[in-house]
Parts: sequence; structure tokens; C-alpha cells
Amino acid sequence: MDITITGKNIEVGEALTQHIETAIDLLLQKYFSGRGEAQIILAKEASGFQCDIKMHLQSGVTLHAKSQNNSDATSVFTATEEKVAKQLRRYKRRLNDYNRSEQASLQTTEYVLKAPEEEIEEETTQDAPLIIAEETQAIIHLSVNNAVMHMDLSNLDYLLFKNVGTDRLNLLYRRPDGHYGWLDPKQ
Repeated sequence: MDITITGKNIEVGEALTQHIETAIDLLLQKYFSGRGEAQIILAKEASGFQCDIKMHLQSGVTLHAKSQNNSDATSVFTATEEKVAKQLRRYKRRLNDYNRSEQASLQTTEYVLKAPEEEIEEETTQDAPLIIAEETQAIIHLSVNNAVMHMDLSNLDYLLFKNVGTDRLNLLYRRPDGHYGWLDPKQ
């Protein structure tokens, strides 16, 4: 596993670095034997310490946890590690319950749409935003419950997926009130 440890307004010593690397390795070995990468950011703030952990698993799932406290960097890391461990436990439990045959995916590609040069000048005067693509993503077959779990684990605001029950594209999104919205378009 590739582990990156960064300190903001704090010097991360060798002992803390080894403690973090050992804890993250043990955590992943406990739940998954696969590879991945983890980014740990420790920050010293006026109100205390903050730790931010992002883990990208080999399966494509991204886990994210953040904690803050007033004591020390080690205890804030431990609190954040417990949050990530809880997410890993939930994810592994869901994977064990999940029917592997439903994981067939449809690859899509995002494109950058660019107007001809003379139209760009007109659009920039109107302050029209450009559409920019970042990466290729897979549209995975999921049930609505598994889509909610995938959104929670990845800390996403929306998720486009192919519904296992209807075999149609669906959109799941996080509403401002904290609940979920689900769009299931008719054909």
C-alpha cells in the first residue's frame, strides 16, 4: 500500500509516521488483502489538531474520514482511523452480501465539448461556463441500497448507476437536508 503522510503547520516525526503506517497496513490486512493508497494529512490549527484520511482501494472505492480534537496528533489520528475502520467493516459486510454477478459494468467516457473559435468569443462575453471532463468512470450495476452504501463510503454528492432491478440508468444524489434523492427515469 502506498501511504502518503503530510503535515500542515506541524512536523510529523519518525515515530508518528511509523505508527500511522503500521496502523493503516494492519487495518487493510484485517479487511482486505488488496492494494491501494492512503493519504493522511495532519494539521495543527488554533483549536487543536485535525486529521484527514483518504483511502483509495483497489476495487475503486474511496473512503474518507476526518476528525478534530484539542489533545494531540496521535489521538486525533486514532479517532480518524476508527472512522475509516468502521467504513471498511461496512463495505466488507456489504461486499459479502452482494451478488458478484451484478457487478458487470458499462464503461463510459466523458468528453470535453468545445465550440468553434468564433463561438467561444461570444460565449466568454456572456460568462458561459465551459464543460470540462476529468476522467473515465464506470457505470456499475447496483441496487438502490448498494448505491447509497457506495455513495456513503466514497463521500460523493451524486452517483450515476445502472439499476439492477430495472436495468436503466438511475441518479442518486444527496439533498441539502441530508437525505437522498433518487431519479429513476421512464423510457
